[in-house]
Amino acid sequence: MPKSMMIWNTYRSRLIGQLMQKAGIIVIPTVSWADEKTFDFCFDGLPQESTLAISTIGVRRKQSDYELWQSGVDEMIERCKPRRLMIYGDEVDYQFPKNIVVRYYENKNISRLKRISNGR
Repeated sequence: MPKSMMIWNTYRSRLIGQLMQKAGIIVIPTVSWADEKTFDFCFDGLPQESTLAISTIGVRRKQSDYELWQSGVDEMIERCKPRRLMIYGDEVDYQFPKNIVVRYYENKNISRLKRISNGR
């Protein structure tokens, strides 16, 4: 995806979150990045010392995918200093700082597909 579209999608995500907050809806921002070049803008507009959401889906396909995910998490922690992380997907071998409360949420579609492929 071109960089301009990635910036636009980040802006759009933050704008929709702001509009939802103004409507009285509790918003937990989802943080995502493509590569280290996107670190210049992908953390813009995120709250400091708050709750953020990230995903682990797809990060274990290749070692390079995991390393990029890990770099993004490191950068997010440095810049946003989250107090809580809601993580969608399987647990990964990452040592989160002890001052961050981490909770994993199952990807029910992937779990269902695993059960089907295992004959259950």
